[in-house]
Amino acid sequence: MTVPLLAMALAVVIQASPEPSGVLAIRERYNEVKADLYTSPDIYRTEIHVNPDDTSYPALGHFQESIILYWWSRAGESGLVMAVCNGGYAAHNEYTEVLYGDDGTPQFMLFSYSNDPETTFEERRWFRDGAEFHATGKMLFPEGEESYELLGFNAPRDPEYFLELFELLH
Repeated sequence: MTVPLLAMALAVVIQASPEPSGVLAIRERYNEVKADLYTSPDIYRTEIHVNPDDTSYPALGHFQESIILYWWSRAGESGLVMAVCNGGYAAHNEYTEVLYGDDGTPQFMLFSYSNDPETTFEERRWFRDGAEFHATGKMLFPEGEESYELLGFNAPRDPEYFLELFELLH
């Protein structure tokens, strides 16, 4: 069974519904943070590269992973602003972004993955006070896109993983 058919078997197609309150404000903050990541003198970055030489291993093949933690530091305190993880594992590719609020709780998470060059799955999750309040799923393919209901948490790392990694390093 191909990936799109499998996804259709596991996902329930839903109609587009109005976005709940709070999504627009988080989108605006996301855009502001993304615009400031490379220009703000108040945002630092820590990069972690797994297998930077792209060594291939028997029974596993190619894998590489890059994690970038964007953070602030003032008066002896620091906090995570955004985490970005990009990985390639044999034919499987993943991309994750997590936006954190000033209090360190997650506000938004994008998880995108693909097992072939024709189809990409995108999951977007919005959080309020650390709890998810809205989620969308979308399958993108050359003929268009299709929304689906998220039936669980598919990302291999949740927002807490990046917070714990940040705390271990800083």
